Amino acid sequence: GYMDPQTQQIAVLPQYESATPFVEKVARVKEGETYYLLNQSGGKISKSGYAYIGWSDDRVQDTLRVYRDLVGFRTAEGLWGLMNLKGK
Repeated sequence: GYMDPQTQQIAVLPQYESATPFVEKVARVKEGETYYLLNQSGGKISKSGYAYIGWSDDRVQDTLRVYRDLVGFRTAEGLWGLMNLKGK
């Protein structure tokens, strides 16, 4: 889950298997075997989940890396692509 640092209140209830800190107002969360981008309100930006969201070399890091407002993703079929921070 996530806590609002200003109000010290829970902003997003704990419900994900794993979650990264927010970077540029988005975070990566894992639900089962599927990854999503999450906005600071707790809404899923990427409605269809992915086998992985991030870059091929950051699987050991606990943070989401964003380059020029883009993140990498991998589909269930093993194909890699890019999406912006709006999930497109």
